[in-house]
Order: sequence, then structure tokens, then C-alpha cells
Amino acid sequence: MTSPPIDLTLESLSGPYEASFVVAADKGATIGRAASNEICLLHDGVSRRHASVLRRGADWYVVNHSARAGTFLNGVRLDEATPATLAGADLLRVGPWTFRVRIGEPVQRITATIDDSRASTQRVEKPAPAYARSDRRLKLLGDCMARLSVAADEPTLARTALESALEGTGYARGAVLRRVGGGTDVQVVESLRRTTNDTGQFVFSRSLVTQAAGGELSVLTTGPEFSTQHSIAELRIHSALCAPIFLGGAVEGYLYLDARGQETSVHGEAAGFCEALARAYGLAIANLKRIELQNRQHIMVQDLQAAREAQEVMLPAPRAQVGPIRYAMEMRPGLFVAGDLFDVIPLTGGAVAVSVGDVAGHGLGSGMLMALVQSYLHAQLLASGDPARAVKEVNRYVCDRAAGGRFASLWVGVFSPTPFGVELTYVDAGHGHWMLRRAGALTPLSNTAGGIPIGIDPSATYEPGVLALDLGDRVVVYSDGIIEQRGTGGELFGLPRLNDAMLQCESAAADVARSFEEIELFCAGTNLDDDATVASIEVVAHFS
Repeated sequence: MTSPPIDLTLESLSGPYEASFVVAADKGATIGRAASNEICLLHDGVSRRHASVLRRGADWYVVNHSARAGTFLNGVRLDEATPATLAGADLLRVGPWTFRVRIGEPVQRITATIDDSRASTQRVEKPAPAYARSDRRLKLLGDCMARLSVAADEPTLARTALESALEGTGYARGAVLRRVGGGTDVQVVESLRRTTNDTGQFVFSRSLVTQAAGGELSVLTTGPEFSTQHSIAELRIHSALCAPIFLGGAVEGYLYLDARGQETSVHGEAAGFCEALARAYGLAIANLKRIELQNRQHIMVQDLQAAREAQEVMLPAPRAQVGPIRYAMEMRPGLFVAGDLFDVIPLTGGAVAVSVGDVAGHGLGSGMLMALVQSYLHAQLLASGDPARAVKEVNRYVCDRAAGGRFASLWVGVFSPTPFGVELTYVDAGHGHWMLRRAGALTPLSNTAGGIPIGIDPSATYEPGVLALDLGDRVVVYSDGIIEQRGTGGELFGLPRLNDAMLQCESAAADVARSFEEIELFCAGTNLDDDATVASIEVVAHFS
């Protein structure tokens, strides 16, 4: 049993106005200034169609669409029309907005800051610049930066920074906090206390967090008499500090320290020292995120290349005449290799089998499933020449071997010559994208014979359909990457545009060429979203 798709949420950390958007796993979303976008951000710094967020398989991706100001992931500017993998807690910058990416359920360990605005004996201050001047603190800072440069993950980075912060300031406890949404709630990345017997509640001043969210380091001090109002003074906190941590120009989180009761007072250079630590931590996080993004991209590119190679090896010639048919086909890879397949197989008695399919998902897994389906289907058609039997056997074979959630749609037709023309026996296994060109008219053909996509139910049966074809008739089969391609304004290419593209065509080759010419015009020459395939099969002979 497969898990339900997981939605993605974009929570704004900063921007002209606060916004939060949920992107459905089965739909994706375009982001831009135009009202046609699913996520509309009204600002001159956002392009009309700025970026897209979409899900393929189990993974989420973001694609930059010729945005003038660029699209940034964790501070790294994305290449145009190149998908980048998204992960939970990533920072996505679109124009003046910075969003935290959340995939699935809310992040754990969310902590609300405490309202200390009414505390009469406490005040929040922006300290005067005071950088670490002592040799000891300079050495501490240098040692910390060296350790940060080799840390392999975010918790290690945070603990390294906190160890140096507590040692160099006199504060008794510290935490590295991550911003959550655009409010004052935070997520604790890591916390540290100077003594093991310190088990008191660690709370965070809303006043300090609010000021640090604006990019300024702030400190809180308490007068000799503690306020009885509900504030952090009730915990006898006499000093606290909050330094913003920047990532790609946005405040990503905070370095937060405090001391209470009879704990040692903080050193005079604590503010400057912590500000330098926070900046070093931000640079280390940026470097870690950059390496992580490079690794994600490397894995994705390798998978996509392997899938494309699997497609290319399996494809027959793009133009040929085989038995009673002449065909033309073109398959163009998109941003993601979805696993389109095409095959032409001469059979006994002059018949020819043609198959077109679309494997769900993307990348290496889909490429391998495509190769599996095409090779086994090829063997079954050679053995029996019966499309219904062949598809049934392939379905059972795939169900026994494919991982959960992997399936494919198939259209399989056997063109058999007769004294009066050609008889087409076909099975449409959940594909549904084909039409008949006859006497200057185009007729979309629905799934009147066939069954469900393969790979879902091993006991599924498939019923064949029969269609009599005359000389000059053409059967056009295409993948959903054609009609679901989006234009620069976000609208779908759709079946009516495909019909219009083919109405004036007089040959199979013209059907294919014209279809892709219109697609290129429609999407202004940008990369296709998914693999797109068009195959046109024309009847050119029969038995006399």
C-alpha cells in the first residue's frame, strides 16, 4: 500500500506582506506576478511567471522561469529552466519574499516566544558596536570558524557555535533557533547549558526575537527589582542576547543566549563576539546548504541522464515504412524524464505492432521501468501478435516486480493488412491520448477498449478494440506531456491546439513536425515540462 502524496507549504519569513501557501502534491503551482499563477505575488520585483514548484515521484522541485531578479534556493541562484530538488526547511527566495519550505506535517519542536513587552524593569537595546578585541576571544573566534568549516551537518554547526559562545561570553545557556513562518515562533535547532544540573525552562524573549528578525542584534537587561508581570523576569533572567543569523541576505535564524539569578554576569565584549559568531555561523550554513544543493543536483542529473540513455537505446528509427504502414515519431525529453516509450515491431503475415506508453514518475526508476515494460512487451507481441494478451502478461509481470506506486499507461495497436485496407486491433491501457485522421477530419478516440494502466492490479483484464482503416488514414498517438505543457502565462497547451496544429497536415511526418513547432511557439522555446511524444502512423498498403 502506497503512502498518500505529501503537500508542500511555503511560509514567508520576510517580504512586502506576510503570506503562506499550500501546494497540493498532485497539482504543483506556478509563482509569479500575473493573476493566472496559482501563487500570485503582487510586486514589481517578481516576474509575471517567476518560478514553478512541482512534485515528481516522491520528490519536490523548484524551477526558475527566466526571472529577471532570479530565484534563490538557500542563497544559491538557480539556473534557468533547470529543476532543483526541494527539502524541508529550505529557504526559497522569490523577488523580495523569502519562504521557508515545509513538506508534510509541521516541523517538530516548535517553541513560542514569551511576551515580555510589559516588563517594567526590562529593556531591549541595540548595543553599541563592540567587537572582540581580547586575544582570548579572537582565538576562540578563529578556532570556532575552523571547526565550523569542517562540520558536516547543521546540529554539529549549531553545537560548535554554542560551545564557543558560552565559553567567550559568560552566558549560562544558549540555543540556535530557526525562524518558523513570519511570526515570532521558533524551532530549536540545538541548545546547550554550561552546567549539567541546569534543568530550568529555556524560554525566549519575543521582544529580542522581533528586533533580531529585522536584522539587528539586541540585548535585554533587567533592573535590580524584578517585575511581577508575566515575563521572562519571572525566571530571574538578568541578561539575554539575540543575534540574527543570515542566509542569502535573509534572516534564517538566531543565536540566543541568556543568564539568570546568581549566574555570572556577562562579559563586556559579549555582544560583538556573538555578532561575529552569528555571521560565521551564517557563512558556514550557507556553505553547507550550497554543498547539499550541489549533491542533490548531481544525483538528479545522474538519474535523469541514465533514464534518457535507457530511452534512446530502446527507440526505433524516427521515420520508416514497415509493412502496410509509414510512421513518423518524435520524443523530446523534458525537465524530468517521465519514461515515455515507443516501439515498432514487424510480425508474421505482414502485420506490424506499434506501442506508445508513459511511465509515471521520473528519473532512473522510471527509465528502468520503461525499459522493462518495452522489452517484455516486445517479446510478448512477437510471441503471440495479440495486443490484449501481450498487455495482460506485461501487467502481471510489472505488478510482480515494480515498486509500489510505479505504473504505466500503454497504447498498443496491431496493424494487419486485408484486401480492403488495414484492420487495427488495439488495446488502450489507461492511455487515452490518440486520434484518427481521415478525409481531412480529426476524431479523438476515447478509451472504448482496453483497461486500467499496467502495474496496478495483477488480475486486470484487457479487452481489444477493432478499427477498420483505409489507405491514407492516419492514427496519431501522443503522450500527456504534449497537451499538459504550460505556456509562459501558465495555461495548458491542450487538445484543441493540438488538433488545430494537425488540421492542415498531409502526412505523418508533417503531423509530428507541426505539433512540435506549435509547442515551441506556445512555450516560447523554453524546456518542456515533461517528456513529450507524438507518433503518427499512416496506412500506405494493403493486400490485393
